Amino acid sequence: MRIPKYTLVLSLDQLDNLIGRYSAVTTFWNWIEMTFYKRLTAQDLPESLEYKEGTLNNSRNQSLFYRTVFPEESSIRAIAVFVHGVGDHSGRYFRLFERLSTCGYGVAAYDMIGHGKSADDESGIRAHARDFQYFVDDTNFFIQALKTDILPSYGFNESNLPLIYIGMSYGTLVGLHTILSGVHTFHAAVLVAPAVCVEWTTVLRVQAVFASALSILIPRKRIVPAVRHECLTRDKSLIEDMNKDPLMMMGKLTSRMGEQSLSAMRRLKKDKSIEDAQSTLGKLPVLSMIGSDDLVVSVSSIQDFHNRFRGKNKELKVFEGMYHCLFEEVEAERVYAYLVEWLGKQI
Repeated sequence: MRIPKYTLVLSLDQLDNLIGRYSAVTTFWNWIEMTFYKRLTAQDLPESLEYKEGTLNNSRNQSLFYRTVFPEESSIRAIAVFVHGVGDHSGRYFRLFERLSTCGYGVAAYDMIGHGKSADDESGIRAHARDFQYFVDDTNFFIQALKTDILPSYGFNESNLPLIYIGMSYGTLVGLHTILSGVHTFHAAVLVAPAVCVEWTTVLRVQAVFASALSILIPRKRIVPAVRHECLTRDKSLIEDMNKDPLMMMGKLTSRMGEQSLSAMRRLKKDKSIEDAQSTLGKLPVLSMIGSDDLVVSVSSIQDFHNRFRGKNKELKVFEGMYHCLFEEVEAERVYAYLVEWLGKQI
């Protein structure tokens, strides 16, 4: 008697839902990924990818550190500009860069002013800027340098390559303002754990009332509560790695940085171009990704914000059980796979 053979084919979304639905499967999946998880460095990239790093001086004559990871010229499909979160730096995302590059996307990332290997806006004060607009201006500056200097060094013609924006947490706040500035033309935007709204704790509500005054009187004083480390990820080894990383700033933010960030969020909330299908943002394919258990940003606010987009090509993906650091979570492979599949449909 011959036993018939069947092949079970699941889409990425179906597999993700299956894993999230059954706790036993989830536990086993997490154990496997946590066991083999390792944060990559530039030295871990395969030889088939070309890695470069360097510095650029912005319009305020401050040094910005950048890094690029590119596939072979013949296989490149688009350029992804990546911007990290507050207190973070681009050097923590080589696993993402490798995954994108091996799938045909060149990656260009820089450390925001006051972060990573970039200069401070005010000497000795990390994760701080006197004006939120500096982040937007620097991102536009970096993209222009990418077009005129960095891409030609690889032998690429930027006019032939689609441009994708990928922002992580605070990098999405910077990215949305950058896209809405209209300085550069993008072909898609990916917003990961978007920091377009905060969880309004009692302390934050009180501080918000006096934010403007405090940012003038004591601009460099670190009074804005830091995110609790256990809210970032369930992976204790990752938290330990963050604490040991000398380029990370895990403490409180300055009053000026807090006030400028809240102001940037409020401007987005009032910006009607977000609701215009013909605006620079409305015309873009937009993917928003967030963990269902994100304790850093407001999940419901992200859903409300995403619903404001009037573009026809928008998608909100909620990863069940995940926290804030989607690209560094123990199940990050699911996030990478979903992202690559979505990008493949847009480019």
